[in-house]
Amino acid sequence: MRKFKKYSLLLTLFFSFTISKAQFSGYTFCNWDKITFNPKYIPTNEDTAIIFISVRDYFPDKTEFMGYELDSTPALHYFSIYFNRNKWICVPRLNLEEAFTGASKNKDMVVYGEGMGKDFTGDVDRATRLTRVYDVTTVMFDWPTYRPNLSGGKNYRKARLQSTEVAKRMCDFLRSWKK
Repeated sequence: MRKFKKYSLLLTLFFSFTISKAQFSGYTFCNWDKITFNPKYIPTNEDTAIIFISVRDYFPDKTEFMGYELDSTPALHYFSIYFNRNKWICVPRLNLEEAFTGASKNKDMVVYGEGMGKDFTGDVDRATRLTRVYDVTTVMFDWPTYRPNLSGGKNYRKARLQSTEVAKRMCDFLRSWKK
């Protein structure tokens, strides 16, 4: 018990630092220079597949093809994202059924919506880790909760104000799931 008290402050500081650092972009190892947008990519057996549904602004002709704002249309953007050798290949898909191309049908599935303060690359990174660590098929619902030009409080308020619209789109995504 005495040793625990001796190290409890050190452990508390360590975990506090670790948790606080997890919210910053430095936490991710995925960034835009490691993501390729390739509509014609054919997955290999070595690829880890992630199904991605996003309601962010979408710019297929740009290197950073997913923006920081909520898409002003009610569109859902579907992707298959393949991870292999610390590179990601993003393939646009027309719908959820097509997004499952290349995903294992024999694994448990996790439907995952990321929390506050994440950008697209951070969501890709966390979905990749979830998929690989737990050997599951991850279906990631991505929405904009971080804008680099806004402070934490302003990011939170903007995301909170958009949450009703995001919830409608998430319902659309869940309804699109074939039984």
